[in-house]
Amino acid sequence: KFVLDLPNDVNFFREIDDHLAPQEMFILLAGSNSPVCGTIPDITEEGDPPVFGRLGDTWFIFDPRIVLDDNTVSSPIPDGGGSTELATGGDTLCSNAARSFLNEESCFLSTSSSACGSIPAPETLIPLDEENLLNFLNLTGRYVYAVDKL
Repeated sequence: KFVLDLPNDVNFFREIDDHLAPQEMFILLAGSNSPVCGTIPDITEEGDPPVFGRLGDTWFIFDPRIVLDDNTVSSPIPDGGGSTELATGGDTLCSNAARSFLNEESCFLSTSSSACGSIPAPETLIPLDEENLLNFLNLTGRYVYAVDKL
């Protein structure tokens, strides 16, 4: 188990979900310089030892909640959340958005090795024969050209 001594400072915590359980659930507002923090895994999994906080005679237990990353037009996640998806073994998904009129001015192609797409690549091979080229035209209204003998 991990035990972290917490500072006795009212500004260090904020009560959350007080309508459900008053004086029972708090969120830690600032980090800690305790060396214990460096031994706690970044991603807790079932079976990992519990993380306790001690504040005088009061004990807290860490309840891992969802971590929301800032992924906005002005502050996008560079790899679209791919590194988080890899770190969690696929338990979390990519958080990038497809290009739209809302983000087209700030949309960029990531060069990160952990980048992921908003839509996974299809696993089906589509032959580029005359029939399928005509289907593309009929479905999209756009011409698709084929080049032979390259």
